[in-house]
This record gives sequence, structure tokens and C-alpha cells, in this order.
Amino acid sequence: MTNYVNRANASGRPKCSVSGDEVVRRREQGGSWRQIAKDFKIGTATAMRLYRLATVPNPSQNPEGRLERSGGCPGPPRRRNRS
Repeated sequence: MTNYVNRANASGRPKCSVSGDEVVRRREQGGSWRQIAKDFKIGTATAMRLYRLATVPNPSQNPEGRLERSGGCPGPPRRRNRS
């Protein structure tokens, strides 16, 4: 009955059981994203996210409080005044 109660309260997708340190170690050994993801049975984007979270400092440790943006979309075009 306890197993039923535990599963009954759990909802959503199961959490990833791979740590970011494992992904970082494999990446430093020269593994490709696809191979790392295949070996750990996770998605490629999940492997990249775990790597990023394990290597990028927390926003509280960043003196600016945010990550720098590089490139990206400049936004919608501005309307010209036709007077």
C-alpha cells in the first residue's frame, strides 16, 4: 500500500538522475553532446542544460546579477515618421 501512496502523490515527468558533474567530466574527455546524451539515456538538450548549470556561476555570484546577452534579435522594426 505504501508504494501505491508514493506513486499516487507523484505527478509529472520523472526527474533526471544524471548530475551535471558527470556530464562535465564526459564533455572534458571529448565526448560529443549526442554521445553523452545517448550514454546517459537523456536528451541532447538536457545534457547541454546540465553542463551549463554545472559550469555557469549562479546569478548571485555574478557581479552584474545577470548573464550578458550576445547577438540576438534587435526587436521589432521601428516605425518611421512620415510627416
